[in-house]
Amino acid sequence: MLSGSYSGTPTIELWGRTLRWLERLRALSNLPLYDANFDYATAWEVSDHALAVLGCCDSMRDWLRKSDKSLVDDVKKLYASANLRACRDIVNTTKHLRIDDRHYAVAPLREAVIQMIGEERRRQGATVMWPEEFLRVTEPLIGALGHPARLLVLFHGKEAPPLDLLELVEGCVAEIGAFVEARDLVPKNEGQRISYGYPRGWKKQ
Repeated sequence: MLSGSYSGTPTIELWGRTLRWLERLRALSNLPLYDANFDYATAWEVSDHALAVLGCCDSMRDWLRKSDKSLVDDVKKLYASANLRACRDIVNTTKHLRIDDRHYAVAPLREAVIQMIGEERRRQGATVMWPEEFLRVTEPLIGALGHPARLLVLFHGKEAPPLDLLELVEGCVAEIGAFVEARDLVPKNEGQRISYGYPRGWKKQ
């Protein structure tokens, strides 16, 4: 069975899906984010996989609460963490495109503004404009920044430093993983690991 629709243990299935997305993301994580022509195709692919993991992490909250009412208070405490609050902000932005005090859309700069920035850069002796300079910094914004580039999450209006996207993903997975394993909401044996599609070599920590 590849669908959780009829499963008696839906959270175990969703967590397995989360770990499969994480495994795919890790396989891409050491690749350069752009090539010599500044084609950011790999950066987009890595961010897509990261958003898939974060989407699963955020969905786990509802799946945990609704599958076992006794977990409601514990789940609320779990999702009060800084990592999982940031996770929800990012997921809500990509899901709803809410434009308010909390969630913003990414907006490209107007052509005239780009030209002004370019002229200023040339006065300073710079000859290249990096792709991130063509965007108005809004938030949460995921950008490939720095040299060599890293995927960072920027939160507009906050003094906190940007979050490394891959570190955020790993942090969210670690927190939820510790929660579900402490409550034995994971496969009990190798047969269940295979049945629920957990990655090869997975073992309860």
